[in-house]
Amino acid sequence: MVVIDMTQRVCIYARYSSDLQSDASIDDQIRLCSEKAKSEDWKVGNCYTDAGIYIRFIPHAPRHSRLAKRCNKRRIRYIAGRSS
Repeated sequence: MVVIDMTQRVCIYARYSSDLQSDASIDDQIRLCSEKAKSEDWKVGNCYTDAGIYIRFIPHAPRHSRLAKRCNKRRIRYIAGRSS
């Protein structure tokens, strides 16, 4: 018998861009995405975070770049994020 795990697996990406925000912003984003994942019965994998990265510099953000590479290799299928 073949058992197929139908649980969605999702990674979380969180960042903030300005001096007016802090690491608490990232923590809040992760918490909200984790709550959403739980309500949808998704399994959360890794969390990727970048602090102080403006949207126009996203391609150069270290964690975002790592996440993009893993997506390109099809190691990650879904990403959860929260905009404010």
